[in-house]
Parts: sequence; structure tokens; C-alpha cells
Amino acid sequence: MGDIIEHVTNPKAALKKAHSLLKETGVLWLSTSNYNSSFTRMMKLKDAMWKEPEHISYFSFHGLQALANEVGFVVKEYQVSNRYNGSMELI
Repeated sequence: MGDIIEHVTNPKAALKKAHSLLKETGVLWLSTSNYNSSFTRMMKLKDAMWKEPEHISYFSFHGLQALANEVGFVVKEYQVSNRYNGSMELI
């Protein structure tokens, strides 16, 4: 789910669907903007993330982790994205 979750109207339902499609040993890779990243806090409203009209939902690591846990995922890895400033990647 590369840069998808912030574009859906119901992120919890999207994660539930992804969870249901995976085998028990399956892995989900997810990337999204992190509104609580150092880059975003430093740039404030200059961060392009806030200017993207298709961004419906905004996440911090802790908020996304809680949502993932709620639908049955366990976050095994977190890292700052190498592709986009202020974004995160979770496995």
C-alpha cells in the first residue's frame, strides 16, 4: 500500500480488507505521510503534504500503529521514507 491509505475515505476498512486478503504469514508494506515527522513539524504549512487535495486522512506513526493493531496487524518495522520527506514506511 504505497501512498494509498491517506487517499481512502475509510482507512480502517481498507486495512481490514488488506488483512483479510493476506495469508496468516503475509506481510503488508505501507507508506504514507507522517504529519508528526520532524520534516513536517519544521516546514509546517510549507510541507507539500498539506497542499495535496486528495489527502483525506493524516497519520502519525502512533496513530497508524494503533489502527493497524486494531484490525489485526503487528507493526514489525518502522522507518522514515527515503523517497518523500516527512513520510514513513511500515511493515
